[in-house]
Amino acid sequence: METKRKHTDLTRYMLHYCYTCDEAGECDTERKCAACMEKRNREEDKRDAVTTKDLLTLYAL
Repeated sequence: METKRKHTDLTRYMLHYCYTCDEAGECDTERKCAACMEKRNREEDKRDAVTTKDLLTLYAL
């Protein structure tokens, strides 16, 4: 079951991050690709968190 989830996550990440990435050709190993996806996922989480905080601040005003 865990393997199926990993494949589903990998496919989702590849479509979401690699397909639109200008530097996708530089990920020539699986390890580089996984590190890049993790980095982009963290950056997106931070961006979303700031946006949510800003929205809540605006709603409170």
